[in-house]
Amino acid sequence: MKIIIAEALSFVEHDGKRLLHARKLNRQDFKYQAIMSLFANRQIAFFLTIGQALNHKLNKETPLVFVTDWSDPTEMVGLLLEDGHDQIAYPDLGFLAFYTDWDDLAKSGIERIFSHEFSHLWLHALGFDFSLSKANTFHTITSVTDQYMAFSEGFAEHLEIIADGLIEQKDSYELYDHGLDIGAWISYRDQALRRHAVNNNRFVYETYPPCVAEFSSYDTLHLAHITSSAFNPEKIKNASQMLASEGVVSSFFIHFYRHDLFKNQMMDPLFYTSFNQNIDKIDPVTNHYLKILDVLSRINMQSETLLIDFVIRYAEIHPGEANTLFKLFLDMTYYATVDPNHRVMFQDLYRVGRLGNPTDFKAHLINVRAQKERLQDDVIAHPNSLKSGLYPVLWTEGDQSITPIPWAPDRYRYIFDLNTASAIDLMSINGIDLQKAQKLIEIREKQKGFKSLADFDTHLKNMKLSN
Repeated sequence: MKIIIAEALSFVEHDGKRLLHARKLNRQDFKYQAIMSLFANRQIAFFLTIGQALNHKLNKETPLVFVTDWSDPTEMVGLLLEDGHDQIAYPDLGFLAFYTDWDDLAKSGIERIFSHEFSHLWLHALGFDFSLSKANTFHTITSVTDQYMAFSEGFAEHLEIIADGLIEQKDSYELYDHGLDIGAWISYRDQALRRHAVNNNRFVYETYPPCVAEFSSYDTLHLAHITSSAFNPEKIKNASQMLASEGVVSSFFIHFYRHDLFKNQMMDPLFYTSFNQNIDKIDPVTNHYLKILDVLSRINMQSETLLIDFVIRYAEIHPGEANTLFKLFLDMTYYATVDPNHRVMFQDLYRVGRLGNPTDFKAHLINVRAQKERLQDDVIAHPNSLKSGLYPVLWTEGDQSITPIPWAPDRYRYIFDLNTASAIDLMSINGIDLQKAQKLIEIREKQKGFKSLADFDTHLKNMKLSN
């Protein structure tokens, strides 16, 4: 794979499109040499190999453009590359831009975040269109975003954990969360959640709403909610909320990765040849990700139900792994994507267990296990039933403004999906307080989703009239 190192200059308008203007660095430049030395690190080198294999699979010669001197690590599309006296526009090229601390490059964290950002380019090459994302909130691993972007971010999140596992880890003790030091700040808490909460599948649970009275504006209330680490295991998210949560997607892929069956089931030698790889040199982790990329190349990458589409297609292509895969997905989503009512039995299981009567809990557990076996058989026989519990996607615009990037001055009216919305999200609409928002969510879950924007408006109007 051809690698181009460039330094960021500024954004420019070119033929009606906003492009990042960057200057290509030559091999003698110290910045070029410093970044290339990082690429020898296993945390980066492994994923470069996967990207090169995908290029071969797709019959593309797409270079990896790595842009230094940026504010935050991110993937972007649209580049104006300056090479000597020439400037060449690449309006559809996906590339990476990273913060770089030249006094201490290790502080930039490039090795830790590289796999995350690079995977966005894999999905872009496979047909993922970032412009289809409608949500305008600051994305964190806790927040419920839109179902489309959540797949891309969730897949990328799990690769950060995989990247950490590719190097030797020293024994260390680390708190899950922090209250009295800098670890209490947003980005540190988000980083901790990427490890601990993803591993424990915590994002399938609803987030406790903050104390509304503590906040002077909707914007600050919104930010507090989407960065919270306070989960309520007695309230499981609906299926659409799960698919719209990058944390849930990340949890699925990390547990999918950790199951030995999927890594160790090999394919025909011709499969690896299509990636320009030799079956005799394929390790289990490489095998796992080549299989994933192959499946992603066979589904519509502009679908809002990408995670479920992936599961169904993977099961079709790998029938010997299908039953295990379906069971994994169903256990991690509490069967909510099959029917919204199924998650209720798991909420009740938690509630009965909390009450402390072992006889009642045992009886309830036996009943739940029997229902799980029946549901698993139904899904294996009818895979498309995995989508039966989803609600319609209903985008709307709130009346309150948010700052999509908390440290930037720009403010926009909040855009969100009514059927993945939390109570705090609904409070962005004038006239809805926390009590009304919670009542609207009760209505939504009882009728298995708002059917249309008009349906929501009718319920909101009736609620206001009753008051």
